[in-house]
Amino acid sequence: CTFSEGFWRYAYTSILERYLNASAGRKRFEVINAGIEGYNSTFARARIEQELIGYRPHLVLLYVGWNDLMKTDPRNAQAVGQYAALASLMEQSYLVRAYRKVMFVYLRPLLFQPRVGVDTESRVYDEFVPGVYRDNLQSIVETLRRHQIQSVLVTRPTVVRPDMTRDELDKQHVFFPYFAGSYSVGEFLGLHRAYNQVVRAVGERSATPVVDLDAAFEQHDKSGLFWDTMHPSRRGHCLVAGELYRRLAPGFGLTGEVPGDDEAICR
Repeated sequence: CTFSEGFWRYAYTSILERYLNASAGRKRFEVINAGIEGYNSTFARARIEQELIGYRPHLVLLYVGWNDLMKTDPRNAQAVGQYAALASLMEQSYLVRAYRKVMFVYLRPLLFQPRVGVDTESRVYDEFVPGVYRDNLQSIVETLRRHQIQSVLVTRPTVVRPDMTRDELDKQHVFFPYFAGSYSVGEFLGLHRAYNQVVRAVGERSATPVVDLDAAFEQHDKSGLFWDTMHPSRRGHCLVAGELYRRLAPGFGLTGEVPGDDEAICR
């Protein structure tokens, strides 16, 4: 989501940098896009500790979690914890990752249809807490704080809505988690809610600001804001940048009013 579609000038990081500098007068802001495709929170934690702290940033935006959600089966959480080393090795295996993607993204839709319109399934994960993800976020925040670096957490928006039909899922290029469960709109949204609740809980527990992008996207027609389940389109990146700017600008002594959309990018 942060890495964008390969053209970084379209990513929310680049748009945010332009918004900040348009309002900054003689100040100059640099926003570094440190996103890497396929990274989960464990990899992000290691990279922050081993590399990104060296940049000595004033602030780090933590937009991470989709790869945790999509690849960690909550029904097998105990086994993953028991065999953590094996699970980590498998996650890093390109062959295993490729096999799972082929199996669940390409083959499964040819054989089965995702379930839609089942409200009760949305409550399946009400008691589920993704512990590894929570601990990684908490550790990242604490590590950055020890280095006098401010963290900002964000919830992750999705194009998926409770009332989506199968035709709409196809049109929006929605794909589901890479495991046998959660092949339904209700279960997916329940799992999505569980991960965002962790973001809010870590923010509250550690007194870390949280920008609720999920709530912001819900105020719009989401059909044109994503390429697929979770990756923002150019318009989506503009919305992310605007929400972040409005939240961050006052802390830098800037006006919170977005200085205008870049039509060439945000249309």
